Amino acid sequence: MTIKETRIILLLLAAASAAAQTTTVTGTITDPAGDLLSGSCLIQAVGPFSAATGWRVTGAPMVVPFAGGLFSAALAPTDSATPSGQYYRVTCSVPNQTVSGRAVGPYSWGPRYWLVPTNTTALDIGTVEITSPPPSPSWKVLWPQMDQGGAALGQVPQWNGSSWMPSNINVSGGGGAVSSVFGRIGAVVAQSGDYTTTQVPEGTNQYFTNARALSALSGLYESPLTFSAPLSRAGNTITCPLCGAGATLNGDVTGPTTANTVAGLQGRALAATAPADAQYLGWSASASKWQPITLPPATVLSVFGRTGAVNAQAGDYAFSQISGAAAWAQLPASVANVTNNLTDMLDRGAALQNLYFQANGTGAINRGARDKLRDFMHVRDFGALGDGATDDSAAFTAALASGAKEVRADGGNYVLASVVTIPKGEALYFGAGTHTVAGILLSDSTTDPTGVGKLYCAGSGLTTIRLANGSNRDLVSQVNFSSLTGANSPYGLFRSEISGCTFDANKSGQAAVSYGIRLYGHGLYLHDVTVQNAYSDGIYTEWGIDSTYASPNTDLEGYFTEIRSMFNGSNGWTFRGPHDSTFTNVVLYKNGGWGLRVETSAAYNGNGHISNLNTYLNSNGGIYSNSSFDGTQVEATSSVGWGMLIDTGSGTHNLHASQFAGPIALEIRAPAQFISGNVVNSTAAAIKLNGGSCNCTATMVNNTGYQIDYTSAVGASIFFVESPNAIPGTMFHNTPSQADFIFFAFGGSGATNRYVALPYGTVHVAGWSPQFPQSNAVMAVINDGSQVGNITATSFIGSPILTPVSFGNLGTTNNSLVYCTDCGSNAKPCAGGGSGSLAFRNNGVWECLSK
Repeated sequence: MTIKETRIILLLLAAASAAAQTTTVTGTITDPAGDLLSGSCLIQAVGPFSAATGWRVTGAPMVVPFAGGLFSAALAPTDSATPSGQYYRVTCSVPNQTVSGRAVGPYSWGPRYWLVPTNTTALDIGTVEITSPPPSPSWKVLWPQMDQGGAALGQVPQWNGSSWMPSNINVSGGGGAVSSVFGRIGAVVAQSGDYTTTQVPEGTNQYFTNARALSALSGLYESPLTFSAPLSRAGNTITCPLCGAGATLNGDVTGPTTANTVAGLQGRALAATAPADAQYLGWSASASKWQPITLPPATVLSVFGRTGAVNAQAGDYAFSQISGAAAWAQLPASVANVTNNLTDMLDRGAALQNLYFQANGTGAINRGARDKLRDFMHVRDFGALGDGATDDSAAFTAALASGAKEVRADGGNYVLASVVTIPKGEALYFGAGTHTVAGILLSDSTTDPTGVGKLYCAGSGLTTIRLANGSNRDLVSQVNFSSLTGANSPYGLFRSEISGCTFDANKSGQAAVSYGIRLYGHGLYLHDVTVQNAYSDGIYTEWGIDSTYASPNTDLEGYFTEIRSMFNGSNGWTFRGPHDSTFTNVVLYKNGGWGLRVETSAAYNGNGHISNLNTYLNSNGGIYSNSSFDGTQVEATSSVGWGMLIDTGSGTHNLHASQFAGPIALEIRAPAQFISGNVVNSTAAAIKLNGGSCNCTATMVNNTGYQIDYTSAVGASIFFVESPNAIPGTMFHNTPSQADFIFFAFGGSGATNRYVALPYGTVHVAGWSPQFPQSNAVMAVINDGSQVGNITATSFIGSPILTPVSFGNLGTTNNSLVYCTDCGSNAKPCAGGGSGSLAFRNNGVWECLSK
C-alpha cells in the first residue's frame, strides 16, 4: 500500500466517524443588500490537537464551499481539545457572480476566529465567532522534546540541552532578595505578634535559621536530635568524650575532631562555594549538593510566618518612613476610591462638609463644595489616560454614571473600545483631537418623551470622533432605535443636542450597515456638525407623525444648522422627520446615493423649511422628495441622475431663488409645485413634467436637451421662462395643453422663438417644432419688428381675422388684439403705446388698452 493510499484510508475513517465526533456550524452568507452569495471558506486549526474521542486534528487548512448563501461545516470541538486553548482561523471569499440579475462581488473577509463547543445540534456562526483569537502560549513544548521517563511528585520539566526531563526545582538560576515588605526596608526586626518557629511545620522546608538550629539542639524542637556514641549532647553543646586527639570524623562531618568540617547534610554533599550576601542554602538537583542560591522573585506567601489578611502591628513603618512615590493601588482599599478620592473625602470628612463655593459677581450665593464639584466630572478623575492607545471605556462609563451634569474628555486623544451610553439629562464633551470609539449611544425612552442627552465637541474643525475598525454599527445613535424606527412612536429622543463635532465613520474599516448619525425623536438640535465616510447614510433622522402625541405643537421641529455630510456610502441625509424641521446652511457632497432624501409615509413625516441648502456631485442626484417642504437658496445639482426629483404622492414644494442642474435638472411627478430659480446645464430635460404640474418661474441657461418635457404632464402648468441666450436645445417634448400658460423670452433683439401663450389662446409659429395646437382664442405677442416667421390664428368668436402674415405686417383688420413687448419701437401695432402694452384694432386705429 502506498503512502497516498494510506492517507486516503485515514481520511475515510475520520469521515466515517465525524458525525459522532464533530459539531456542525451553519449560517447564511449574504452581502449588505441581502443577496445570497456563493463562495468558499478556508478553515484551519491553529495547531495540532487531540479531540476528546482521541482522534487527531492537524493544522492543515480545509476548504468548505457554500452556494446560495448556505454554509455548513462539521468541526472537531475545541472545548475538550488537548492541549487546551485551541481555536479555528477562518477566512472566506466570494468571486464575481450574478445574483438576481445583477453583478455582485468580489468580497473577502477574515480572518475570523471560532471556538467550537461540543454540541449535538447545529450551531449558528454567530455563536462560535469571537472578536479576537485567544492568547497564545509564550513558549511551546513539542512532543518529540519530551523525555519519556517517569516524574516524581513536585518535579517540573527541565531542559538538559536536547529534551525536557523531570527534575526537582532548581532555584539557583538567579533572582533576588525581597527588597521591601509592606513598605518596610532595611534590616528586618521581629515584631510583636510574629509567628514563632514552633508554629511553622517543618514539612519539606529545606532552609534553616539559627533559631531553628539552636531550638533543635536544645531539645525545644518537636523532634529533638539524637546522637549515637561516641557523640553526646549537653544542652546546646555536642561532645565526643571517647574521641581521641588524633581521631577523625567521616560522613556529614569530616576531619579531625579538633578541626572538623561539615561536608554534608543527611548524607547529601555540601558545596564548598562561599555564599554571597542575602543568599540561602538550598538543594540543587542538577548539582546534587547543597549550595548557596539566590531565590528568584516570587509571590510572598507569608511574612515572618504570618499568612492570611495583613493587619497593622505595633512597630510597623509609617508612611513618612517610606521613600519614593506610592501608587494609588498600593494604598489600603479603605483609604480612598482612586477615581472618587475627593468626593470620598467630602463624604467622610466632617470638617469638609462645611466647605462652600461662591462664584464671583453680584448675587452669587454659597453652594456646597461637593455640589459644585459635581457640576461636571472629567474622565481623568476616573482613570482615563487619553494617550491614544489605552482603552478608556471603563473610565468613561464610570464618569457618565456619576450623575454629573457634564462629563468632560479633553486634554488628550481617547480610545473607547466599548460602546458608551450618555444618560438622560447628561452631556459628554470631547476636546480637540482625534478620539476613536466603538460607538456612542444616547439614552432615550419608548414610553415617554424624556430622552434628553447632549454630545458636544470643541468645534468641527478641532474635534474628530472616529469609528473604530470592525465596529460595524452606527457611530452615534440611541439605545432603543431599533424598537422606535418605523413604529410611528411619539417618543424617543427629546431636545437632544449634538454640536461642534466631525464624525468620521471610517467606512473602509466596516463590513456591515453603519450610519454616521442615526436618530429617532423630536426637538433635535444639530449644529456645526460634519459627517463623513459612513458605510451607509451620513445622517438619518426620523420621527412619527405625532397623531397620538399629547401636545402636537410642542417641540416637533428639528433645528439643523451648519451641517456637512460627505463621502458617505449611501445618502448624505435621509430625512424622515421630525416634521416642520428647519435646515440652514447645509452642504451635502459626493455621497453614494442622494444628497438629501426626504420621505413621508404612514409611520413617519419628513417635511420642513430649508434655507441655503447645497447638494453637489451625489451619485443618484441632488434632492429626492415624496413629501413637501419650502425653502430659499436651495441648490440641487448633479452630474448624473436628477438635480431634484419630486416623486409621486408628494405634497406641495415651494422653492425660491433656487438652482437645479443635472441630466434632468428638475422632474415633477406630483401636481401643484411652486418653483422659482435657475435651471442650468441639463442634457435630457431642463424641466420634466412626468405626472405633475408646476407654477414655475425660471431662468434657463445652457440646457442642451428639451427645455420642457410635456410627455406625461398632468394638470395645468404656468411657466415664465427667460434666458439671455438663444435656445440651445429643443423647446418642447410633446405638446402643452390648452390649459397651460407659457411665457418664453429667449435671446436678445433679433432672436427668434420669442412668444407668450395664454390659457385661452395658443400661437402657431412657422418653423417651430413641435407646434402648439391652434385654438379658437388667440393672443399673439410680438416682441419687436425683427421677428421672422408666420403666425396663424383665429378670432375670439371663431371667425378668421388674421391671415398668415409676417411679424412686421400684422395687417389692419378691426377687432385684432395684440400684445407688444416693445410697442414704442413698432409703428404699426400700438404706435401710441409703450413697452408692455395691449393693443386693440378699432375702426382702423390701434388703441393701447393697458396704458
